[in-house]
Amino acid sequence: MQRQLDFAPAHLHWTIADWSGVVWTDESSFELGEPVTQKRVWRMTTQKFDLESMAVNHQSGRQSMMVWGAICGPIQSELIIIPLGQQRAIDFIENV
Repeated sequence: MQRQLDFAPAHLHWTIADWSGVVWTDESSFELGEPVTQKRVWRMTTQKFDLESMAVNHQSGRQSMMVWGAICGPIQSELIIIPLGQQRAIDFIENV
């Protein structure tokens, strides 16, 4: 966290030309399918309020996907869609 806090003042006086050489990337995951309206929790009655024993069980048929993109000055990358089931680090590197 300290690195992020130090970043802003260190780059406060950068010009547009300075920033145009920086590549900004981001990735995000999305849930596909029906919205979740209710979460199901499976636990023993003795674990009623034990947060460590709770786990969400999705039964809605939803699937997740990831997308990745980058910008550098006025240039934008294509939006890369990471195929379902290929969201491991090695698959991500090979697709991007």
